[in-house]
Amino acid sequence: MLASQRTLAEALETLGKSQKLIGEIERLRNRPRIASLEQETTTGMIERVEFAMQAAEIPSASKLSSIPQEPIQKGTTNYKERLTEIKLDPVSMQQVVRFCLQLEDPAEGLTVRDLEMHASKRTSDSAIDLWEVSITLSQLIYSVSL
Repeated sequence: MLASQRTLAEALETLGKSQKLIGEIERLRNRPRIASLEQETTTGMIERVEFAMQAAEIPSASKLSSIPQEPIQKGTTNYKERLTEIKLDPVSMQQVVRFCLQLEDPAEGLTVRDLEMHASKRTSDSAIDLWEVSITLSQLIYSVSL
């Protein structure tokens, strides 16, 4: 009986800690990030993707798509968010990491918001695992005149 009471007490303590962490994650998720004062042009965004691919040694044939979208208003704030969807296949884990690090520029409000990876259906002669990757690059833009 004492063991089950102790287990229950530990579970409740863990639950309380988990709920506090969830609250902290939500608070941080909604916290403003550094935003750019200017929207990157479509051409500039495509060039940024190409440069990051070169830096990560990703062949151009591995890029399936790179689609900058129109900015979307963030609620009633003075912020807009512009997403760029990037799909690559096949790429190695090392290439993905280098690519993402090269893409991000927090001073310009550019961050990798989402990253989804699946085993590539394309085969390789090397022993390196290859991945099909979907990346969402987010640019947060501040605009006084909305």
